Amino acid sequence: MKKKLLLPILSLVCLLACAICLTACGGNNENDGGHKHSARTYCIDEDSHWKVCEDCGEEFAKGEHSLNASGVCSACGLITVYTQGLKFSEITDDGIIIAYEVKGIGTATDADIIIPSYYNSKPVTSIGYYAFRGRSSLSSITIPDSVTSISDGAFYACSSLSSISIPNGVTSIRDYAFRGCSSLSSITIPNSVTSIAYRAFEGCNKLIQTENGVQYVDKWVIYCARSVTSVNIRSNTVGIAAHAFSGCSSLSSITIPNSVTSIDSAFSGCSSLSSITIPNSVTSIGSGAFSECSILTSITIGDGVTSIEDNAFSNCSSLTSITIPNSITSIEYHAFYNCSSLTSITIPNRVTSISYWAFEGCNKLIQTENGVQYVDKWVIYCDRSVTSVNIRSNTIGIADSAFSYCYSLTSITIPNSVTSIGGGAFYNCNSLTNITYNGDLASWCKIDGLYYLMSCGKSNR
Repeated sequence: MKKKLLLPILSLVCLLACAICLTACGGNNENDGGHKHSARTYCIDEDSHWKVCEDCGEEFAKGEHSLNASGVCSACGLITVYTQGLKFSEITDDGIIIAYEVKGIGTATDADIIIPSYYNSKPVTSIGYYAFRGRSSLSSITIPDSVTSISDGAFYACSSLSSISIPNGVTSIRDYAFRGCSSLSSITIPNSVTSIAYRAFEGCNKLIQTENGVQYVDKWVIYCARSVTSVNIRSNTVGIAAHAFSGCSSLSSITIPNSVTSIDSAFSGCSSLSSITIPNSVTSIGSGAFSECSILTSITIGDGVTSIEDNAFSNCSSLTSITIPNSITSIEYHAFYNCSSLTSITIPNRVTSISYWAFEGCNKLIQTENGVQYVDKWVIYCDRSVTSVNIRSNTIGIADSAFSYCYSLTSITIPNSVTSIGGGAFYNCNSLTNITYNGDLASWCKIDGLYYLMSCGKSNR
């Protein structure tokens, strides 16, 4: 009999305990005594004066409970997500959901949008491709710090959007991201942003500031009038957007301040530019940065630069010499493609990667010995008909794909001066059977990171 009464009594106690917990709407998900809030619920409803928490049913006055950009209720500490009907898509890794991307407005109708930090217990890390395109009623949007990427056209033609703050996690603003935001008059771009793409702010006429023919958005150069011949970029500038000066065929002189940290494909086609100095503050010379600068003869690269990206100096046919600073570790695809006048280059020992065809067409620079082509102390190419190679003793690196498809190559001798072997350097060398490395196994293992020639577990060479 006691057992029969015990179960209903225990059930009643549990119900009473849950009721007490549910009316509290206090604490967070970790410390609320087991009260778990749904990830899709919210604490505010802008359409009425009195609000009801959809998790616990508690009523509260308008403005008493509100969520910040991280999705946390300021009054009760509820960790939740206020989605306003926004549409999300999954970001997966090997089939596992690791994050979410905002894909669009969904069923939301509000002019003021709050993007949550989390959705379904996963971080929201990006605003998707044309996510809010053409939403003319959108006047304000809050972007959480969890967002690291703003995709192409994300806010294209949001004509009522007047201000926006980009969170610190964002590193790039893509093509047309804010194009046609005609009411946008205020924006904060953090220093974490290292690239602003082509026409990202086109048509944002209330936002753009113009000085001496140069257009700025916040601390970034985004455009230069084609007729300008000389430019002094203002001192607080941190970046030069993609194509900002491209096609400025009259530009013959430019001064870049030490505040600038990023140069993308900014000066392509500046056919009157003969010399340039890149300050120490710049960390990367971006893809196509000075391509087609046909009379560029002198360039000074600052000590802060760590990489020279794809096509950075391609078709700079008047460039005769260049010194790569010790800070640089990589030279990418076609970086100096068709620099036909280039006769001198110094590549520091810190460079550990030269991509394939980085110096294609630099015929005055390339030295050829026994079918092997060298630039400075790097092997960059081997003739496909070569059967045996002795790499010269001062060589420090073998570029990407340098010996790829050398079907006839049967033997190779590598000096102990070599400290770097590029990706696919010996790809499809099907006849290669005899490898001699003039150094000890421990030294070899430091450069044989993949499976280029032999296993570090074997002592035979």
